[in-house]
Amino acid sequence: MWKFIAAIALLVSAAPASAETAAEFIKADNPTVIKDVGGNTSPSDAMLVGVINDGSRRDGFAEYVCLATSDFPDRPRVVRVMDVAAGARGEWKVLGQATCAEPGSDETVVEFN
Repeated sequence: MWKFIAAIALLVSAAPASAETAAEFIKADNPTVIKDVGGNTSPSDAMLVGVINDGSRRDGFAEYVCLATSDFPDRPRVVRVMDVAAGARGEWKVLGQATCAEPGSDETVVEFN
């Protein structure tokens, strides 16, 4: 019985009900990693997620953003993880990218640059 209650509590806590937009949800869910979120309209072509560049590829993180925001009406079609420091210098540096699954599909495509 306790396992069932714990599973329900986990599902409820993971639900996006407290955030109004996909961008708000993903930023609130990862406050220490994500420094800025932009480019999100309804529905979005691309969500730009700004992070500190630690030298690693961020394609997996882009895929996570696709999956985590898939239940929102303004879910992104593409997620690009960007270097915020480069952006502050006026540069465009993509650290990772994923094309999100279409509604009703469960196939997210990670694109390595």
